[in-house]
Amino acid sequence: MLSGLLARARALRRAARARRLLPDTRWRAALDAAGIAIEDAALEDDGSLRFDSAGLRLPPTPAARSVLPALRLLDELHRHAGATLSWDTTLAAVRVHHAGVTYAADCVEEAWILRELLLEGDYDLLPARTPLFVDVGANVGLASLYLASLCDDAQVVGFEPLQMNLDKARRNVALNPALAPRIELVHAALADVDGESVLRSIAGHRGRSSLVTAPTPPPGSGAIPVEEHRVPVRRASAAIGALRRAHPTRDVVLKLDCEGSERAILDDLTRTGELARISACVIEWHAQPGAPDSPQRLRELLHGAGFHVHTRGRHRQPRVDGLMLAVRAATRPGVPRP
Repeated sequence: MLSGLLARARALRRAARARRLLPDTRWRAALDAAGIAIEDAALEDDGSLRFDSAGLRLPPTPAARSVLPALRLLDELHRHAGATLSWDTTLAAVRVHHAGVTYAADCVEEAWILRELLLEGDYDLLPARTPLFVDVGANVGLASLYLASLCDDAQVVGFEPLQMNLDKARRNVALNPALAPRIELVHAALADVDGESVLRSIAGHRGRSSLVTAPTPPPGSGAIPVEEHRVPVRRASAAIGALRRAHPTRDVVLKLDCEGSERAILDDLTRTGELARISACVIEWHAQPGAPDSPQRLRELLHGAGFHVHTRGRHRQPRVDGLMLAVRAATRPGVPRP
C-alpha cells in the first residue's frame, strides 16, 4: 500500500511539473502522444513550441501538433545530415532544406522517406552517362527531387497514380525552381497492361498504396479503413521504351517503389526486351501473398538481363520487403552528399 501511495505522489509531482513547464494542455497531450519529453521543448510567448535540438519552432496549430510524431526523424535529419528545418504555414508542413534542395514533410511516412534519402543513401546511384531517372511510385515527389539533384543534367520522370500524392509532389517540385524544369510528373501507375485499375490506400500512409494487395497500417496505428481509387494505368514497357527513345543519349535508371507491382513490371520489361536496355535499377521489393519466393524471382529476371544484384531486407523478421540494387559494370556509385 505504501509503495502505491509513493508512486501516486511521484506521478502527481511529475504532472505538476509538466503543468509548470508547459501550461498549454493541447501541447502537453500532443507531446505525450508522440512520446516526446516535455523537457525537450520550450514554450514561447506566442504559444509556439521551440525544439532546440532540431532547430525547429512549431506554431500552436492542429497541423503543427500533428507533425510531432515525426520529430525524432526530423531531429536526426538536422543533427546527422545537416538539414535545416522550418515551419511552412502555407503548406502546413515542415520544410527540410538539404544540399540546396527543399522538401516538405507533414507526417512520419514522409520524414522516413527523407531519412532513407539523406541519411541511408538508398538512391545514391549514377550511371556512366547522363541519367534519365524513371521514378515509378513517385509518391509525394521526395525521391524525384533527390534524384534530380544528384547531378546538374539529370532528368527525372515520375509516375504517381494517387491524385492526392501527385498534388503534393507538384507542390514539392514547385519549392525548387532550379530543379523543376528537369522533373516531369505523370498521373499514372505502371503495370503490364494499359487501362484503369483500383488502387487501395489508407489515410496517413499513402505511400503504401497498392494495385496488388490491401495495404496494412504500421504496428500500433490501430484500425484504418482502406480506401479505393480508380486510377490510370500504363504498360511499363511502352512508357519506359518511349522515354528511352526520346532520350537516346541518356542512361535509364529505374526506381521502383510500387508496393507489389514490381513483379508485373519486370515481367513485362523482360518479355519486351526493355529490361536489357536499362542501365540500373533500385527496387523496393515486397513478398507477395502465396509467393514467398518473390525476391528470388526478381533476382532471376535481373540476372537474366545481365545485372549484378544486391538484395537486403528491412531490419525486421520475417523479411517481407527490402531494397534491391541492380547494376551493370558501367554504373558508378553516386557522389557522396555533403
